[in-house]
Amino acid sequence: MKTNIMIVGAMLCAGLVSAGCGGPEVDAEVSTEAELESREDALPDCGGREYEITYYAEPEHLTYVGNIVCTCNSSGSQVFGSRSPYFERWDGALCSI
Repeated sequence: MKTNIMIVGAMLCAGLVSAGCGGPEVDAEVSTEAELESREDALPDCGGREYEITYYAEPEHLTYVGNIVCTCNSSGSQVFGSRSPYFERWDGALCSI
């Protein structure tokens, strides 16, 4: 009888541990938000082209929010402001390598 109670108790503990009952989830969520605020994404590669993408706050393209500029004489793109789903793209020349 005592052995059965110990087996049931061990199974109950194992179930609770595998189900994850507790606090770390809240802390993990907070740390994820902090990581997003301070992370730096890699700059887009220019891909051997000269171009500029200008981002706007709305579909009518009235309020500027940022842009990405790639020029042939730079080592990579330059990002200003922020991105949005509303943009205009200007494509320039192919860069000689």
